[in-house]
Amino acid sequence: MSPSDTSPRRSSLGASASPSSPPSHLEQLRATLLAASEKTVFSHCLGLGELEGIPEVADFMLAVCIDTESWTHDHIKSTEIGVAMFDSQDMRALHSPGPHGEYLLEQI
Repeated sequence: MSPSDTSPRRSSLGASASPSSPPSHLEQLRATLLAASEKTVFSHCLGLGELEGIPEVADFMLAVCIDTESWTHDHIKSTEIGVAMFDSQDMRALHSPGPHGEYLLEQI
């Protein structure tokens, strides 16, 4: 086992805090997101729900969705790539997704 295998893991969001310092906003955000279900996190990112105990930095989350299409006779050939971005602040202003998400779709 190499020395790097035994070292403490670091978050991709930066170095871990020392035991005496409080967690940073990003570390607190990471812990909250990891503890919640994927559906709950996605609902928060879309502005459809609120996560308890989440730092204010999470109020500015964006959900970026990528859709790809391929040719039906040769799936290696891409025919379309779509990108949609949802700003959680814009979504929260709706107060309702509308029937079948109609109001959400209008924001894309």
